[in-house]
Amino acid sequence: MRKTLLFLISCLLISISLTGCWGKSNVDSPQVSVPSTSVIGTGDLPDYDDFLKLMEDFKNNIAIDGFSLIPPVKTIFLIERDFTFDKKDTITLGGGSGDFNPTQQLFIFEKEDKSVQFYVRFSYTEIDMGNNLVAWEIPVGYENADAELLNRTDMATYTYRNLIVTITQNAKTKADNKTTKEVVKSVLKILDNYYSE
Repeated sequence: MRKTLLFLISCLLISISLTGCWGKSNVDSPQVSVPSTSVIGTGDLPDYDDFLKLMEDFKNNIAIDGFSLIPPVKTIFLIERDFTFDKKDTITLGGGSGDFNPTQQLFIFEKEDKSVQFYVRFSYTEIDMGNNLVAWEIPVGYENADAELLNRTDMATYTYRNLIVTITQNAKTKADNKTTKEVVKSVLKILDNYYSE
């Protein structure tokens, strides 16, 4: 019995010693961060007034070489409720027919020779989705589709905090991915500058 007790105490001491040694390892272990369970920002989420200021700032500060900004128009878009999961009658802040606070803004940039247009659309939400490239659609490789039509469009979709940003190139002949990338860089730069203040 005494030998068994001594053996158990020895095992316990060895286990404690080994645990202490493991904690002092020289090997760097990767840092793991646990994501927040909430997707809504805590106090620093841009509100609707910030969205309106950004739209004004964007209109006044964006410049794309070789393209002219067609003055944007404030539009209230009526929509059937079944297209909005029965939540809205309009694409506005409150979603009602008497609400005149749109949650989307379209900016159209047109090339001087009118061969290419860029559509930059901002859509406001109340949910922080983080900053992420969601999709880049270059419709190539679809052998059974009309290649001429496919080649005319190039589109990138981003989430930027509580915004959904879509940048679409629409060309008369063939969309140029390099130009789309330059426009995307310009848009992201404006967003970074606006939200870093």
